[in-house]
Amino acid sequence: MSPAGFARADCALPAPRVVWSSPAAGVVDVPVDADLLVLTESIDLESAEVNLFIGGLIELPLQSGSAWPGHFDLPELDPNQAHTIVLRPREGMPITIAFTTGQRQASSQDGTVDLVSISQEPYAEGLVEEPLCRDVLFRNNCFDTGIPLLQAFEIDLGPAPVAEHSLWAIETVRSDDDEPRLQFWPAACGSPRQWLGALDAEYRLYNIGESGIIRESDSLAYAVETAPAPAPPSVAQADTDPSRGVSCGLSVGPESRAGSLVAACALALTALWRRRRA
Repeated sequence: MSPAGFARADCALPAPRVVWSSPAAGVVDVPVDADLLVLTESIDLESAEVNLFIGGLIELPLQSGSAWPGHFDLPELDPNQAHTIVLRPREGMPITIAFTTGQRQASSQDGTVDLVSISQEPYAEGLVEEPLCRDVLFRNNCFDTGIPLLQAFEIDLGPAPVAEHSLWAIETVRSDDDEPRLQFWPAACGSPRQWLGALDAEYRLYNIGESGIIRESDSLAYAVETAPAPAPPSVAQADTDPSRGVSCGLSVGPESRAGSLVAACALALTALWRRRRA
């Protein structure tokens, strides 16, 4: 399916569903100290009822494990036991996530997370793995007027990689709004990505492990400067010059390198990166 196929012209919400969860439905050997992490579509998790059934008999209501509604504390789970999560949205049918524990503890989440750089690129079919990563990317979005650019975050994890079933939280604090905004990306989908929503912001990454332990990155500020408006091209130049008088440059640190940058030219901006440790 082409990217345009994801744009809902009427912006009608799809049926409530779970797009990604840890533990995932049907998995075995879940750590006994696991927490529930869940990404949904068309579900208000703050008003939904979430319960844990142990062996199909014991029902326990679950509480949020953090400020993010998609993180729920689970009690210490019995090993080699069937469990079922039942999520009841305010509207729609109940959704179940059945899994079986093993005997292991969640892998250690110690270690640093270094946010090295941020890049942006146009979305293209096949850029992210299908269908899971694509579904996560497009959930709760309505692109009836076109698909924005993607931001990709380069990270250095040192000698301690993140767990496959962990989740990235991308925090964006815009320069004109102090309220942090979070977007989420499963670690199994590779480098964290999100839609470009701010051109002047500060970013921080959090990795939420299977047991709810969080690794936090340093912060990286991304500032932009608008390029001077080009002089209007002559009729002859407009007919012959494919750039139509728009020039772009990328500045990294104190030195500037002129050249063609697809995303910057599309925005008619000159990008300036600066690194700031928290």
